[in-house]
Amino acid sequence: KAWLPVETQVITRDIAKQIGKEDLRGFRLTKVFPDTKAEEAGLKVGDFVTAVDGERLMASAPEHYEELPTLIRSYRAGSLAELTLLRGDEQLKVEVELAREPKPMREMQKYREEQFEFTARDVSFEDRTNAQLDNDVGGVLVVEVKPGGWAALGSLHVGDLIREVNGQAVSDSASL
Repeated sequence: KAWLPVETQVITRDIAKQIGKEDLRGFRLTKVFPDTKAEEAGLKVGDFVTAVDGERLMASAPEHYEELPTLIRSYRAGSLAELTLLRGDEQLKVEVELAREPKPMREMQKYREEQFEFTARDVSFEDRTNAQLDNDVGGVLVVEVKPGGWAALGSLHVGDLIREVNGQAVSDSASL
């Protein structure tokens, strides 16, 4: 499925009123993920997305938060979408290549270490973004440590990134 690598907030009626554009509908970009086609296309935090391929967005309340992601998912990954943006007082049309939706955390491969009593999983896009990890940083993320187990006694904690074991690089759960 296609994905636009940004985070957004709905342009609520209150926001539209505060900026003096009471008829404005759509989404405000709150984050543009670095090193993505969205950043390459020139999308910027603060841009208001008002239409996709000429189809006006109607979101105007917080409960409409899925309108843009749902519309984008109807495209194929790698296809182009023309976004109509409002940047300041200027209306722009920007063509963006849509990325493949990253695998969610819940679908990442896991490894359960019975002897040391912990579980780790592959690192997701969201993990990398939250921790500001470069794409070339390998490892697995600890997601469970049994209290009182060997891993806990060794000070392993949920959220730790295991990058090496006994001098051997760990790139993913399979290599762990």
